[in-house]
Amino acid sequence: MSGQHNKPLFGNSAGQETHRLTLSITISPYDSRANCTLIAIVASLRGEPNLDIEGQIVDIAGLTSAQEETGEHVIFTCGCGDPGCAGYGPVRASAHEELLEWSWRHGPHERIAIMNREQANAEIYNVLELVRVLASIKAEYGQCRAFL
Repeated sequence: MSGQHNKPLFGNSAGQETHRLTLSITISPYDSRANCTLIAIVASLRGEPNLDIEGQIVDIAGLTSAQEETGEHVIFTCGCGDPGCAGYGPVRASAHEELLEWSWRHGPHERIAIMNREQANAEIYNVLELVRVLASIKAEYGQCRAFL
């Protein structure tokens, strides 16, 4: 990487995990006016430094592509479905051995999370399995707008 500064590939010089990804599903109450129930996957990233990611709606397509491909992915979004509305920039994802790094802008701040790749992949797999179950019983929820 000639001509670039010597920033470590994984955010800290020790190359250690700094954050833990937790995913869950939220289901809003049925809205009779809209004839739908909102089903959303939400993420939390806990660790040091605090990244202010607690219960943030994620786009499942961006989440799974970031798991598989290095590059920029739209992961964090808003309940309206517009990622820009939530104020998050695209996530730059990269993986190396047992670590997964996500970096993004939120407002004026650059954020970096370094996660255990196996733990993050297991979390994504588990929530996708739950999504499959929900999809198989979606008739129970009527027409849904889902971030799936």
